[in-house]
Amino acid sequence: MPELTYLEMTHPSELRPSTSTFSGQVQLKPIDGNEVRTLTLAVGRDFAWPSQQWDTQQWDEYLGNPTMRHWAGVIDGAAVGLLSLNLRQAPDIEIDSFGLVPERIGHGIGGPFLTEAVTMTWGLPAQRVWLHTSSDDHPHALQNYLARGFRPFKRP
Repeated sequence: MPELTYLEMTHPSELRPSTSTFSGQVQLKPIDGNEVRTLTLAVGRDFAWPSQQWDTQQWDEYLGNPTMRHWAGVIDGAAVGLLSLNLRQAPDIEIDSFGLVPERIGHGIGGPFLTEAVTMTWGLPAQRVWLHTSSDDHPHALQNYLARGFRPFKRP
């Protein structure tokens, strides 16, 4: 059974921007529909995300959820990752999904992408940004969240 770690930020000043040597710029591009599905499946493929097993009805419900917003992380016009936010309890905003496509892992992009994602989320506006990560996620996921200033608030 995977271990879940719940993390939060309660003020924008808690964000610690990435110091990665990655020299590019990660931009956020709003996406929907099939683009969300394609990126979710790519990002979660190696990490046992439940969405890997969804049927058409589950995808339709997820993509039709009015509280969800999705962005692709883009570098030089190519999608490198996914950010999905759940605004159900706004201004408490949940990072529902975040990650890189497999071929972009290990290139120093995760920190800058998360920095950009959290900066944008605070501007929605948010009063709290939170997420959970799993021991089944990429081994650097928790480290990246902690390095950006997220702190644990609950461990079931």
